[in-house]
Amino acid sequence: MRHLLLAGWIVAWAVLAWLSWTPTALPGGVSDKTVHFVVYLLMSGITFSFARSHAMLALIALTTFALSAVLEFGQSFFPYRQFDYGDLLANGGGAATGWLLASLILLVAARPARRPRVSARSS
Repeated sequence: MRHLLLAGWIVAWAVLAWLSWTPTALPGGVSDKTVHFVVYLLMSGITFSFARSHAMLALIALTTFALSAVLEFGQSFFPYRQFDYGDLLANGGGAATGWLLASLILLVAARPARRPRVSARSS
């Protein structure tokens, strides 16, 4: 199952690259920085589903930010797109927040379930 989730994540990167390099219009009133933040939060945050350790989550979050930088820089080669440091900052904030949430989920999931204590009654 983890391999399937990882494959889906990789496909999501391909879709994200296509969306990053093609002209897209956002619905009125939606900040592009908010979209950047949420997209990279999701790209980093959903990795708890296939990451096996906190170290792997951290590496994936750094990779997410690095790939976002590549996609952002790549926009400078298209006449209808441009590199924007604000977008890169929103990407990094989203990736970091996703990493924190994924780490928290992994931490909670790794805890053994606690059984309620049964007190012995004396008669």
